Amino acid sequence: MSALKGLRILDLTLTLPGPYCTHLLADFGAEVIKIENPEGGDWFRHEEPAIKGLGLRFLDLNRNKKSLTLNLKTPAGKEIFFALARSSQGVVEGFCPAEVYNFLKKTFRQKTRDEWVAFFHGQDVCLGPVKNMGETLEDPQIRHRQMIVDVEHPQAGQLKQIGIPIKLSETPGKITSLAPSLGQHTKEILQELGYSAEAIEGFRREKVI
Repeated sequence: MSALKGLRILDLTLTLPGPYCTHLLADFGAEVIKIENPEGGDWFRHEEPAIKGLGLRFLDLNRNKKSLTLNLKTPAGKEIFFALARSSQGVVEGFCPAEVYNFLKKTFRQKTRDEWVAFFHGQDVCLGPVKNMGETLEDPQIRHRQMIVDVEHPQAGQLKQIGIPIKLSETPGKITSLAPSLGQHTKEILQELGYSAEAIEGFRREKVI
């Protein structure tokens, strides 16, 4: 039994913060449907670092999810989205205002990582160093909590991925599927909504999906 089994979440997020949020929900059994633009999908699908053209961050953050391609700028695409929303328990999306990002980036460049850690030492703030990959893999707490796991991908081969941070004794999270290919579950999801094979093929011709 999974803790979130029976919940359907529509995932409109891109890159890192949003996909990590829905990644946690999927690890605990929620049906997470990642809705992507038919022309390329999530920007991180092919971003470096990558293996055989597959972005490692994308593969890590999108396991246990389904992929539905949908052009939300078309009337038919909007109709499909609202039909899905009516049978879902949540919609996740996230955007970062550019001016906030640029201001923080400029400010934090004034000191090194270790200088900032020393500056805030002893203060009542939630702050810790952002470690590089080598430091992270060797961190004793990371190892103890099994936060790095090995998985086998059919195209990329053996990969190291982030483990499941929330440890539940009776309904633990688990990896049941790897990151989907773009639109891998489109036909399956639309058929569940009652669309015929002819209607789905029409959506493809009209570039709705």
